[in-house]
Amino acid sequence: MRIFAAVGRASEAFDRFPIVSQAGLVVIVLGFGADLVARVGPGADRVAGATTDSVLSAHVAVLLGTLLVLIGVVVEGIRSAHADAVVAGRSSDAIR
Repeated sequence: MRIFAAVGRASEAFDRFPIVSQAGLVVIVLGFGADLVARVGPGADRVAGATTDSVLSAHVAVLLGTLLVLIGVVVEGIRSAHADAVVAGRSSDAIR
C-alpha cells in the first residue's frame, strides 16, 4: 500500500509541473533508459571508458530534457509573477 501512496503523491506532483517541464521529465527518463540499454544491453561495447554514439545520444537526450524542465519552470515563474502583479494592480510599465 505504501508504494501506491507514493506513486499517487508523485503523480500529483507531476501534474502540478508546467507541461513543458513534464515533457522534459519524460525525455530525461527516456534518456536514462537509452543510456542503460547503450551501456549494458546486447551489442554494447565493453571497452572501459569508451564513449559510443549510442551513449552520447542518450546523454544529449538527458541534456535536452533538463533544458526543457528549466525552460518550463522559468516560463511558469515569469507568468505567475506577471499574474501576481496584475492581480495586485501594478503594471510593469508604470511610471514611478
